[in-house]
Amino acid sequence: WIKLFSNAVRGDDGTVRYAIATIADITERKLAEEELTNTLNATTDGIWTWNFITGALFFSPRYYTMLGYKPFEFPASFESWRDLIHPQDIERALGAAEVYLKIKPEEYENEFRMKTVDGRYRWIHAKGRVVRRDRTGKAEYMIGNHEDITQRKEAEEKLRASQTMLRHILDTIPQSVFWKDRDGVYLGCNRAFAGAAGMANPADIIGMTDFDLPWSRAEAEAYRADDRYVISYNRPKYHIIEEGRKPD
Repeated sequence: WIKLFSNAVRGDDGTVRYAIATIADITERKLAEEELTNTLNATTDGIWTWNFITGALFFSPRYYTMLGYKPFEFPASFESWRDLIHPQDIERALGAAEVYLKIKPEEYENEFRMKTVDGRYRWIHAKGRVVRRDRTGKAEYMIGNHEDITQRKEAEEKLRASQTMLRHILDTIPQSVFWKDRDGVYLGCNRAFAGAAGMANPADIIGMTDFDLPWSRAEAEAYRADDRYVISYNRPKYHIIEEGRKPD
């Protein structure tokens, strides 16, 4: 690849006397541009860049198509990004962006929903990194991506709903239910067990052991022995009858 520069040299009467031409080999730059284009076309993420010196932004074709728009259907600008953000996310998303732009550290992250061409919304995880600074450390150029995390967000919401339902079931049955880690530390319990342990909130038991609860030391040792048996032999123990001291 060759780039030709040519300038006419004129005489005092304005006529062209001769031309000066220079030739530059831009093969390396063209190959780099081609490689970048192939990368942008292959990735499932939307790529964006921001030149802080000129203020110019660039959105890759995938930035648009992942939301259903035609490539370059709207201007690559801060305002275009802002106008597509879900109304419930706008304050938080803009706040994160504004905090970043004040000091421009190395990395930027944000999460928000963006409006698609059909009026629905997709969850986006935005990441960016400053790739060039001047001699004083001032940020000059940034590159980032938009990753569609809608499926992950929907899965998280289903999991939260399932956990809420399970919690409701556990808290309405009369039996006491608890769960611990391998060291005998409580990870949670239902309301019936919390009440037996003298707690109003089941979450208060997290991080405790049987020795922190109102059982006698002998009772706590017996409970721990049962736990160690189940963990060591990977066998359940049924119909255990144990004495337990009440908080009062």
